[in-house]
Amino acid sequence: MKYGLKVLAILIALVIVASSVAMYGYSGTKGGEGISEGGGGKGVVSLAAPPFIGVAGAAEAAGGNAFPEDEAGISAYVNVNQSINITEAVKAFTQIEELSQTHAIGIIPIDNRRDTTNVHVYVDTDGYIVAYFKNTEPASNIIKWSGMDFDDPRIDFTTNAAIKAMCDKIDVYYRDIKDDIKYYDFEFPDAEKMLIFLNARNSGGDEYMHIFIPGKYRLYEASYSLIGGGWGWYGGYYSELYVDGTYIAETADLTTGLYNLESTLTLGEPHTIKLDSEGEGGVGTILIYKEG
Repeated sequence: MKYGLKVLAILIALVIVASSVAMYGYSGTKGGEGISEGGGGKGVVSLAAPPFIGVAGAAEAAGGNAFPEDEAGISAYVNVNQSINITEAVKAFTQIEELSQTHAIGIIPIDNRRDTTNVHVYVDTDGYIVAYFKNTEPASNIIKWSGMDFDDPRIDFTTNAAIKAMCDKIDVYYRDIKDDIKYYDFEFPDAEKMLIFLNARNSGGDEYMHIFIPGKYRLYEASYSLIGGGWGWYGGYYSELYVDGTYIAETADLTTGLYNLESTLTLGEPHTIKLDSEGEGGVGTILIYKEG
């Protein structure tokens, strides 16, 4: 365990204290590979509705369902400023879920260190790419562990990796559009922000994060991504997750889930999130919320 706790972030009255934690944030207009400090508030991603919300587009006129707003949850989206060839776009998918002349939806699998995370991706001829998870999946599926240095963790997103994979297939330079990526939670349209913070270590031991969420906040979802150290000759190197001493989850691989907002991460009370790792391991937490 590391000693010498320090305050890492004070967001209005939301306080997080940790021994070592990665808290980086996209602004509303800057995104892409990795997350750098600054932007829409340290550790905060602004959530903004895309222009196509609630608009019947060409895809619907052609007989498709267009973007499935009623099924989607946390999402990353961008317009590549050119028409997308649907025939080329579907080559990025390992599974096609929906197809018309003007849009397509499919799965792009993203390596996530201990597992593969399947990202749903929507594309249309108007130039939109939307990488998303369904509203039945926790928002923490967005955390990408592969490629992370556990000694110096930087948060990246599986959705952005899926957008890059699509760009590679449709001859769009990802570096040209990555700063235009924005985020929205279709399940919670009133939510304004997403806070991401994680703790990781490359050897066995404990890490603690202390969090206080003000009672005036509207917390829509709190979810976690827990990663273990994999498997060796004598079994798994497990990571265990606790909140206020209560067991939440464990894995030697990768697992995601929801915190209980009624009994676990309650508002107006301090909470301690503990990572107990037998080897390399980490835990990331995502809060979807609105201030005031």
